[in-house]
Amino acid sequence: SKKKDKKDKKDKKGKDKEEEDNPMQYSKFMKGAYDSSGSSSSDEDTRRSAISGRKIKMKIKKDKTDKDLQKNREKLRQFLNQM
Repeated sequence: SKKKDKKDKKDKKGKDKEEEDNPMQYSKFMKGAYDSSGSSSSDEDTRRSAISGRKIKMKIKKDKTDKDLQKNREKLRQFLNQM
């Protein structure tokens, strides 16, 4: 039984090598099967840093003080633009 296990392992290794040596299938390539990044389709639209590769947060959580400051800036801007 040990000999069979060794043969099975060899067969599996051989099959992996054969798949790597075969040319790409166009349909699989278009579906992203050969994508080396390994990202899922839902992750494609997220922006990432070119340096670290981390996701970039596009929205910033604002508390009450941030909202108040934003309103004051908007009022000041409108006042200065009226002059």
